[in-house]
Amino acid sequence: RPLGWSPRDVAKRIVRWGRRYAALRTTRWATILLLDKGGYGHLATRGQPQIVGVPECSVNSLSPVEPAIVKEIREHAAGRRICSLVGSLDARKGVRAFLHSAAVAPEDEWFFVIAGKVAWDTLDVESKETLGRLRSETNGRVFLADSWFDDETLNAIVDASGLLHACYERWPYSSNMLCKAAAFRVPVIVAEEGYLGRKTVQYGLGFAVPEGRQMPGQFVTGFATDVASFAARPAFVEGCSKYVVDNSPDALVSTLRQHLWASIMAAAAQQT
Repeated sequence: RPLGWSPRDVAKRIVRWGRRYAALRTTRWATILLLDKGGYGHLATRGQPQIVGVPECSVNSLSPVEPAIVKEIREHAAGRRICSLVGSLDARKGVRAFLHSAAVAPEDEWFFVIAGKVAWDTLDVESKETLGRLRSETNGRVFLADSWFDDETLNAIVDASGLLHACYERWPYSSNMLCKAAAFRVPVIVAEEGYLGRKTVQYGLGFAVPEGRQMPGQFVTGFATDVASFAARPAFVEGCSKYVVDNSPDALVSTLRQHLWASIMAAAAQQT
């Protein structure tokens, strides 16, 4: 934090931090289930409660008939590799980095798609102006579908893509975008920080940059070919398969069943 805080300000924040997770440190909780176990250090208190990582999962079904919007995207892309940003969108989803990438990427290699309900009030003026300019260009580098879509439609857009954008800004959380990308074997591009960066590197799911503002630097001539080559590697296919298995509804049910049963048995033992 910038200088200028008084000692009282500092003391108040220290006290608040100590109280923030106080309820989770009591014996009321035998187990805490977290999507991102890697960020739990501040909750650990002499082994109680037990911290258990649970998998992220997502709906990965496809409609038997390709949605009309996907056909439209393919027509606009005209053979170019598609980089997609899907789901509900606000500034924290890295819209600025995505648009800057679209502005500098070779026009004959890449086509950029934004599909999902946009929270316009979270975007800065520069991002709105850049989006308007890129959409109005003759070759149409950016396709925007500002609407709510069901899972099957979003999945079809991901499946049609060559690269999935998950380079979110200061985003420590998990995201089912990795589940969707792995299910359809589409490489992702992410920031190194947080869950997305760790899991992408661990499973070899795509490309990691130090932070969002460095994402546009990836889109040099030949990057589309590099991404296609990456997607064809056996190591990438194996990493996707492993991620899907480790982060499936079955894996989630198994984890919940195991720890709920352990909690029930422990409670029964205490009563006897």
